[in-house]
Amino acid sequence: MDNNELVLSLSRAMSKFYVDEYARAAKFREILMEHGIMLTASEIEGSRCKTDGDLWWKGFCYIILEAKTNLAVAVQNLFSKRCYIISSR
Repeated sequence: MDNNELVLSLSRAMSKFYVDEYARAAKFREILMEHGIMLTASEIEGSRCKTDGDLWWKGFCYIILEAKTNLAVAVQNLFSKRCYIISSR
């Protein structure tokens, strides 16, 4: 697997607009699958929650995918909060 090719594919696909988070997660899983990484969306045992994708091996979860359509906003808010905390000290 060529890491540069994977990153370029993800960069191109994730910079597009999607109808909702489910469509974004499906595209993310599709690209990973093309590169030999098999994530599947599944229900978390003992809850009504589902992952957008996960990878298990020998009973251990190694990857959990959480797709968000507003990630840039979340990062901006986190950055703003960090700046506020630093400046208020």
